[in-house]
Amino acid sequence: MTKQPQAKQPQKVDPYRIFQQADNFFKAQETLYRTVQREPPSAQNLVLPALVLSAFASELFLKCLIGIETDATPPVGHNLFVLFKRLSNPTRKRLEERFEKLCWFA
Repeated sequence: MTKQPQAKQPQKVDPYRIFQQADNFFKAQETLYRTVQREPPSAQNLVLPALVLSAFASELFLKCLIGIETDATPPVGHNLFVLFKRLSNPTRKRLEERFEKLCWFA
């Protein structure tokens, strides 16, 4: 009789490590964005990559917060709205308030 391999349980990920990766994506996005601002005509091909890096950073920052709040392995997936909804009400409210202060269009 052969044993069926057991499914591996996901390892707990340290929220600080998630934060570090998010920060790296954010810094890369900032670098590209500054290049676009300095050299608009020749740097337009950097706008989409900067946007993608911003989305990755946002995803990882949300997963970091989820990991801190729940002390569990962060969820799999890329839907920022779904990740945002996994946060506690006080955290969501604080993020919304900060967003409104920082964004001219909010």
